[in-house]
Amino acid sequence: MEFDRLAETRVPRDIRALTDAVVPFSLRLALFDVVRQIGGQEAEELLAETLGRTQRGLEVACLTQLLEEMAFGKYRDNALAAAQALLNGGGTDRLQRDYLFSVLRRFNDASFAGTAQAQLVQADGRIDRGALRYLQQSLGEQSVAIAAQFYKDGRITEADSREPLARVALTYVGANGQAAQLWHTAINDPALKPAQRRELVLDLDQDGLQNDKTPTAADLPIVANRLALTQAYLQQDYVQNDPLLNKAFLEANKDLQKLLERGTAAAITAGAAPAQPRR
Repeated sequence: MEFDRLAETRVPRDIRALTDAVVPFSLRLALFDVVRQIGGQEAEELLAETLGRTQRGLEVACLTQLLEEMAFGKYRDNALAAAQALLNGGGTDRLQRDYLFSVLRRFNDASFAGTAQAQLVQADGRIDRGALRYLQQSLGEQSVAIAAQFYKDGRITEADSREPLARVALTYVGANGQAAQLWHTAINDPALKPAQRRELVLDLDQDGLQNDKTPTAADLPIVANRLALTQAYLQQDYVQNDPLLNKAFLEANKDLQKLLERGTAAAITAGAAPAQPRR
């Protein structure tokens, strides 16, 4: 029995928000929490048993959260096995798959990466964003090569499925040459929506940075490289003649300059040397 409609636009992605909700999303989630509050070995066994037989990704994620609160790390293998079994079985909708992949990300489990890559493009030609987030977290910079490969995949035609792949590249612009190439392709891709192309430029001052307010020592070289990149793009005729890109690069250039100044000042205060762009 659902007390609230499970829709992608309404269900929180944060599992704790689900398990701590004043009004639970379903009677079963409420009963799971009652068992957790009762506590004890019998409660753990009941929740673990339910984890192994539920067919809903949402419940796998919530049961994992509750069991981790009761016995940290004890049921890790159970949770991973349950999530992987449902992902391999298919038949779950996009929202349920997102929750299953969140369980894999929770435990930093990279063992499913090969299967996730094979499942990245769904039957309808759309990107499975849960799988993509999992691949990026588990593989890190190596996920850029996967994003570049699938960006050229003829099955992916919708802008809303191409843009997440470009976002993977954006995360590593300034630190990875292949990422810069894919990002360049995306910002000039007429298949993307104008707003998506613009945001891929404007978000150079945040995506992939540890601190997008005051850059850390690790962020400074990336910010410096991105600033040099925006200045180089602003010199290109095709950017100057494209009102959308020109305006976006001017804004990004201004924001990156401010970021670099703040980060450099913080680094000097902390006794670290200022970052220099790559040559």
